Amino acid sequence: MRIDADAGADPDEEVVTYLDGVAASAAALARGLRTYPDDEIAFLDAVAEVKRRESACDEQLQTLQVALGRRGDPELLRLFLLLDEVPNRAETVLRTLAATRPAVPESVLVDLRRMGDLTVSTTERIRGVAADYALDATDADVEGEVLDVRVLEGQCDELKYDVLDRLTHVDDPARTVLLALVRDLDDVPDAVEDAADHLLYLSSGD
Repeated sequence: MRIDADAGADPDEEVVTYLDGVAASAAALARGLRTYPDDEIAFLDAVAEVKRRESACDEQLQTLQVALGRRGDPELLRLFLLLDEVPNRAETVLRTLAATRPAVPESVLVDLRRMGDLTVSTTERIRGVAADYALDATDADVEGEVLDVRVLEGQCDELKYDVLDRLTHVDDPARTVLLALVRDLDDVPDAVEDAADHLLYLSSGD
């Protein structure tokens, strides 16, 4: 185990709980995008869920900071700090969508939902391999999973640029909001890729 067990709670459990929360926030993001604007109740449930997950991840991260501080491992702590951007940015996207309620063209909505699904896939991959690495699993395929994350993030980038190009040529009052929303959404898989790259750096020193 790479985390000091003297921190109080079971360190293995703390890591798994935190990473599960990160992945759950991405799942809530995707669920919110799938239900907006057709299912108001499900959409608001997703917004509430991502808010809860973001708060829980913050609390869990504080526990991990204590554990890693005692062990003196700032690079592993940086991994978890990078992953904390996932719930932070997922919350930003859904709360912005809930506050502004823009009219989203159907073709754009399809691509946003696809970006949300890809974000879930990237987060699931980093969740598994980050847990394996932090818990000293001998079969952690860091390089393979990081490559998968990069491929998925690249697909998100392509969707982002397609949507931005379409929105640039749309004369709609909601265009400014939608442009910002697309960029905010793309920040989520970007954060996963940043964490994955750092994990690859960490594993290369073992």
